Amino acid sequence: MYLTALIIVSIAPAHADVVYPVLIESRSDSSQGAVQVTEDYIVNLEESSVLGENLFFTDALNGVVTHELMDTTSLRNSVYESSEHAASFTITKTPTGIEMEGYLNFTHGIKPLRINDRSGRIPHKIFPLPKLEGEIDLDPPADKHLNESPEPRADAKLPDVWRPEMYIMIDSSINEYLRGIKRLQVLYIVRLMNIVNAIFKTVKKPKINLQLVGIYRFQVRIKNSKPQVCEFLHFINL
Repeated sequence: MYLTALIIVSIAPAHADVVYPVLIESRSDSSQGAVQVTEDYIVNLEESSVLGENLFFTDALNGVVTHELMDTTSLRNSVYESSEHAASFTITKTPTGIEMEGYLNFTHGIKPLRINDRSGRIPHKIFPLPKLEGEIDLDPPADKHLNESPEPRADAKLPDVWRPEMYIMIDSSINEYLRGIKRLQVLYIVRLMNIVNAIFKTVKKPKINLQLVGIYRFQVRIKNSKPQVCEFLHFINL
């Protein structure tokens, strides 16, 4: 297989430098291959764990709603993850090399630079992801807890594996930001969900594996509504 001797934190001092990712083709049917980001930093390619064989895509425009059942074969050949590094990224093959875009881990991202390079390869930038200011407290105040919560059953048993099904909604702000291109939007959501899934994979009992089953896109802003997810989009912007 492939030897990864350097963790992402170790290449933090080189973030200002340009890197040239190279695809390492697999010689085994059991492996997807790998990407050599730097001389001593290699990321193994794993198929996205949130994608199944199909994905529902619902589109809402001017009061008309359409539904499509997408075959995810091409998506699964484009977006990958790495459980070792909690990485999630898309790989696009071009005549001059690959374009790699996404998350190298929870703190750093990578994106291609749209410039010509004499080497004939595609230069990429590794950059730190923005951090949220302050802490988010998801626990309600003590006096807000509901007393009506049912008591857990004495015979209740946690499943060994729990697979919550996720249906993601895209508002008009995200639709505009991603230029209304459906494939670009779907890849963006899958990359993000891979990272969210990586967080849940740290839970040991039960094992949690999110399943992305559908995406609902609003192409036009609903009257008097606010783009509430726009700030979150800018936070995770790559």
